[in-house]
Amino acid sequence: MKRHKLTGSMLATLAMTLLAVSNTHGIPADLAAPVLVEVRPSPPVAGFPLLVRLHHPLLDIHAGQLQWRFVGESHWHTLPGCALALPKVADKPLALQFRVVDSHGQASPVTAVVRTPIPAWPRFWVIRTDPEVGPIYGQPFHIYLVAQSPLLRQVHMEWRLPGQADWQRMREFSLTLPPVQSAPVRVEFRAVDETGLASPPAMFSWNLYPLTRSFPVSELAGWRGRVSLNGLALLAGTDLALVCGDHGLVAVLNWQTGRVTLLAGHDDEEPVWDVATVRTASSGWLGVSGSADGTAIVWNLEKGTLWQHLHGHTGSVNAVAFSPDGQFVLTAGEDGLCLVWEIVTGKIVRKLPLPAQAPVCTLRTWLQDKELMVAIGDANLQFHIWNASADKLLVSQVADTSKVWALAIFPDVRLLTGGELPYVRLWRFAAGKIEHLFDLRIPRLTYGRFYPDATFTAADFTPDGRYALACNRAGQLALWDLHSGELIRTYDQPGREWLLKDQRCGFSDVQVTPDSLFVLTTDRDGFLRVWFIGDRP
Repeated sequence: MKRHKLTGSMLATLAMTLLAVSNTHGIPADLAAPVLVEVRPSPPVAGFPLLVRLHHPLLDIHAGQLQWRFVGESHWHTLPGCALALPKVADKPLALQFRVVDSHGQASPVTAVVRTPIPAWPRFWVIRTDPEVGPIYGQPFHIYLVAQSPLLRQVHMEWRLPGQADWQRMREFSLTLPPVQSAPVRVEFRAVDETGLASPPAMFSWNLYPLTRSFPVSELAGWRGRVSLNGLALLAGTDLALVCGDHGLVAVLNWQTGRVTLLAGHDDEEPVWDVATVRTASSGWLGVSGSADGTAIVWNLEKGTLWQHLHGHTGSVNAVAFSPDGQFVLTAGEDGLCLVWEIVTGKIVRKLPLPAQAPVCTLRTWLQDKELMVAIGDANLQFHIWNASADKLLVSQVADTSKVWALAIFPDVRLLTGGELPYVRLWRFAAGKIEHLFDLRIPRLTYGRFYPDATFTAADFTPDGRYALACNRAGQLALWDLHSGELIRTYDQPGREWLLKDQRCGFSDVQVTPDSLFVLTTDRDGFLRVWFIGDRP
């Protein structure tokens, strides 16, 4: 049998014949809706041409016509081919309808094309920053962007700071700001294509990441592993801090550079619980440390040498302090005694016994009418105030349900106390009496049904007395406004996974720098951390 090839004209004739036969016998042709092939560009660009291309079998064999209209119109427009070319897209949602009509006037179902045009100007995005957590006080801040033109034109970025009129062109797509000194960091950007068409400017803002530095003190000193830190004391007006920790650790740390100077003298098998500093006219900076080995050491911090080794307690020395004038050093311990030593002679000049010989947890001093005043928090719910110059106990006050670990004094004789209660208490001492002002609260941490130990371990005032800070064993550092009593914010210790293991690795001490810009904390995880608080209200 001889076979014949079907040409295109023969296929067209066959299709027309089949359509005619179907219509002659009253059988409706199965007309499908035209298929959308492409919309270019996609998405459409306002003010620029648009091409919409469709497909239908009848269009291939020239057995039908493609028609279109805008949604809402009644009249259909016939297209000569299979594509619609709009010379200019309006800046509003675009809605089109298409259909195919065969040679007998039968229309297919409608294909709708709905698009929202985008502006012709280039678009841009901030993709990352360095540091990733955001700007950090005193460090450069890097911002990285990408930009794209919907018309595939070349694009560059421009930037300016708030209040500036002129735009500055960026090199490539990154911007490096100098070390950050204030918050928030705000930068305005725009993208400009090769024709000069610019995007609307957009202002970006970043709050400062509060944690500026973290120093693993024992590792910086060359020890193997991190040693838990228990206390710190600033050398006011310098970048130095005296810190103490487990295994007899006493060290001077430069909290700007991370340089550590070790001070050797305590038993390296026992923890050093507390440190204090004072500046004297004759000897410069002195420090004192109290250890579980039962001794306290006075250090000449100018020379990095041991000044005096004080023996007078029958148990651990838990707390130490200097008199503000630098004439006396005070030590208090597990034996329930607070001893007042004369610095020059190293002799005990006062013994201040706690009621019921309760172990001492914390110790603070101040001068009032040139007399030495002492406040002590004990392990039996209370804090006590002495006139040490007159050797007189003035007041004892229940302040907690257990040990009073946190204690801070402001010169107008306001006091902060904290312990196992879920809040810090603010007091005023006047005319020999204690007045409770109000409590400073913090949201309690929970992990499912697990409540971590949130005992407050230390507290401090800002130098102007406007704000209070306290830290706890759950790794929370809280900042309150003392005018309103409201919590301003909390800062979280990094890496608090240890909470789920019920390990006590939270904060151990806190102090505010004299300029009120920074807070230094020590923690049981072995870090001295520097926090920026200069962006507070």
